[in-house]
Amino acid sequence: MEIGARAGTDAVVETGTIPAGETVGVLTGNGPADTAGGRSTKEILERAGYRVQLVELNTIQGDVGAINQESAAAVGTFRAAGVKNVLMLLNFTNQAGFYDAAGTQFAVTVIDISPSNCTPFGASRTPPAAMGTTCIAAWDNSNTAQGGPRPDTEFEAECRAHFDKVFASEFPTRSSPGVPSGQVITLPDGTQLSSDYAWMDCTMTNVMEQSLRGAGTNPTRESAYRAALALGEMPIANASDGKGTYTPDKTYLADFVHPLKLTAATVDTPKNAQGTYNGCPAPVNCWVPTSDKWFAIEGQ
Repeated sequence: MEIGARAGTDAVVETGTIPAGETVGVLTGNGPADTAGGRSTKEILERAGYRVQLVELNTIQGDVGAINQESAAAVGTFRAAGVKNVLMLLNFTNQAGFYDAAGTQFAVTVIDISPSNCTPFGASRTPPAAMGTTCIAAWDNSNTAQGGPRPDTEFEAECRAHFDKVFASEFPTRSSPGVPSGQVITLPDGTQLSSDYAWMDCTMTNVMEQSLRGAGTNPTRESAYRAALALGEMPIANASDGKGTYTPDKTYLADFVHPLKLTAATVDTPKNAQGTYNGCPAPVNCWVPTSDKWFAIEGQ
């Protein structure tokens, strides 16, 4: 989480979207990783000349309802501090209280530090007030900053073909880019769009296979781990500009993050001339890249 927080905050600073000298709100949890991420974000912002109002929610206790009550209360704290821009380092399940209380009074940037946060699945479960939120994430979403569909890379095409073969009996159609995991969307004309393939599952299965191949004839956890860190550049499906790297001193795969914007779409949204639904690859809320630029994660 700390690496994701640093990479996302570095990108926010580099893009210059928050006016210099402002007080920026940072909303995070109080678990060890959350605390490290939030304080790294605070450190980077202060070094760049911003003032910071940091709020750490009690996420360790695990009560989603209570966490959302606290995230709602953070709105008053930020308002009192004169905050206009908020950096959110929370799982999407813990954000609803904040958005319900804040409405659209803050410009919010989600720093993606949790699985599914800035994916079609996460986008499909966000409150209406979150529309227009920015996310800095390693994830991609099969669409382009110009509003059109992004074709699969060679590796992504292999992932999709395997998924469609394995789950042929589970879904009515082949996988459709942008459809949240496990879902089937039925359009007004009766057309059905089935769940997109599992991006990260395919990516990590490939990593594990290559690691086991390099771990010797009697692999152990240690030999497989060492083999994984010796893999070097590896393909990533729908993330990090399609590529990542493992090295002995880098235990995470992604090399890049980029900004995306939460965009509204429903089954009633018409497909446009570019072949997307208000920029989304499927007729459901999505994250649309705001530029084609990818930002290197610190140390890359």
